[in-house]
Amino acid sequence: MPRPTVVVTRPEPESAAWVQELGAAGWPALALPLLRLAPARGEQSLHAVWHQAQHCHAWMFVSAAAVRFFFAARPADWRPTAPLPRSWAPGPGTAQVLRRMWAQLGVPDAPVDEPAADALQFDSEALWARVSAQVQPGFRLLLVRGDSDTPQRDEAGRAAAGSALPGVGRDWLTQRSLARGADVQAVVAYERRLRTWSDPADAQALQHALALSLWQVSNREALHALAAVPAQQWGNKTAIVTHPRIAQAAQDVGFGRVLHCEPGVPALIAALKSLTT
Repeated sequence: MPRPTVVVTRPEPESAAWVQELGAAGWPALALPLLRLAPARGEQSLHAVWHQAQHCHAWMFVSAAAVRFFFAARPADWRPTAPLPRSWAPGPGTAQVLRRMWAQLGVPDAPVDEPAADALQFDSEALWARVSAQVQPGFRLLLVRGDSDTPQRDEAGRAAAGSALPGVGRDWLTQRSLARGADVQAVVAYERRLRTWSDPADAQALQHALALSLWQVSNREALHALAAVPAQQWGNKTAIVTHPRIAQAAQDVGFGRVLHCEPGVPALIAALKSLTT
């Protein structure tokens, strides 16, 4: 019996890489990125940040995309010097990209902090459990994240933190750091843009994907790209998600079934096997 095709909704280049890896494991997949990523406007400001960031105690990257776009904006004359700031990652995928970027700069043993391998979730809370002991009054933290044109904003979190940091995202870890007396600065390294399906080729790709029942979803913001699809079309579809917040967003869209799995292609394959055996 042929295996069903899974729709991979991650942004590029991860979407294409996941499709290739799934295919190599015998699982057909279709790439349908729901978000398109682009460098942040204001590259010169990123250059300035690089020269100032060396004096921070830690850099917190919210995603692998934040790592890629931030390192892509590194000034040609910037060189790593000891002591390096610690690099914080909320999950293994981000940590893996961080280690690769540092290795390309000649630092194969860069200090990277990430959640425990057996953490129940890979998120800010799990990361905080590993790094909170570092944070004390005067600790300097640089938060590297994205900006967005989606309705998913965390204004309440920012208000609670008593700050107006640039970019969009959860400020849970920022709040904890500020409460410890840390100095937190943020920089926008990239922009997330929802696909609108106005291009005929994009609209055709969406219609093709809607005929498939298995959807991989790893970003709750991305689900806003599906807002124009009638809710009744999702009742016979399964969303495979990586976090309870994404699960809730998938249920709000109307997915008939929501299955949780850990991040990464191996975990996705295990989830697919559980559905088809």
